[in-house]
Amino acid sequence: PSVVGAARRAGGAKGADVTINGGQWDTVVGSTLPDADPTTGTLCVVINGGRFLGAVCATGLGRHAGDAVLILNGGHFLGGVAGLGEKAYAAVHGTVSITINGGIYYNTIDAARHRAADFGGAFKLVLNGGDFTSLTEVTGTHGVAGGAKSELIAPPELLEAENGGTMTFSNPLIVGADPWVFQHNGYYYCTGTGTSQLTGRKVANLPDLPYAQPVTIFEPEAGQPYSRHLWSPKIYRLGAGDVGEKYAGWYLFFSANDGTGRPALDHRLFVLRSLTDDPFGPYGSPEDGTLNTPVRMTSVTKMGFNDEWVAGPKVLKYKGKAYLIWVGRVGGPESKSTGDHWQCLYIDELINP
Repeated sequence: PSVVGAARRAGGAKGADVTINGGQWDTVVGSTLPDADPTTGTLCVVINGGRFLGAVCATGLGRHAGDAVLILNGGHFLGGVAGLGEKAYAAVHGTVSITINGGIYYNTIDAARHRAADFGGAFKLVLNGGDFTSLTEVTGTHGVAGGAKSELIAPPELLEAENGGTMTFSNPLIVGADPWVFQHNGYYYCTGTGTSQLTGRKVANLPDLPYAQPVTIFEPEAGQPYSRHLWSPKIYRLGAGDVGEKYAGWYLFFSANDGTGRPALDHRLFVLRSLTDDPFGPYGSPEDGTLNTPVRMTSVTKMGFNDEWVAGPKVLKYKGKAYLIWVGRVGGPESKSTGDHWQCLYIDELINP
């Protein structure tokens, strides 16, 4: 269940006063969910313990005019913490204050979960204690609509503390096909096969993967040659020493089809390039940067490459060069019953991504 602090309809009680001492909960919001009327007054949420699977939010996913106070003394916050919820139309006009005295934190602590949300006023985050080993990011109001100012108060010893110790985990960490994990700037990034979109997870520790909030990396338009059955996505950072300065950056390789046949039929290889320095994009065409538009890979040496079934792209870096490895097939689907059907691994130099 979720906890909603404020009245859902206009004319109800102003503000909210909520205390949680334990239990297991999904989302906790000081104000309301997006289908409710705007709220007013002062919101106050105090959490002393419990297990929280979704985000704990000082305000909510709707619109609020007034101040909000969130005090966290203990608990497991698997979905992270935020001042304002994850919807673009969420809004708050007032001072939002989050004070953390204890507890275990995963994912992120954010002023606003969506950068397009309307945050007018001020955001104050006070860190007095807690376990932040599994936290990936703390963000203020920079880049958030509304012009709010943000302030972080924390003792230097907490901000400069190094993580240490041991962790336990239980397999499987997450459910899905063709997982791909890489490390960048001290964090682990994970993605895997999708039906109609590709998502990723970012964690501080591999055992945190079950609690990571999936991020959409690529969601193609319907009716394209790459719209469905997006298999074996791989994300690589190719440097100037690998492919030259012009082509340096993050790339997403995957195979897909148009969805008109069977899931395993007529796959082709495609590539996207991150339009920023973020491994999770946004991604666009490697040729002209058009958002969300992959390019079908070609070869100058292997005639017919990518005109037949291909899958499983990987990049190998060796002695200053980059190579593409992929899976191809000899024989069509109908030849399985005759015994002359098998798959092969191929490799070729990657001239440019």
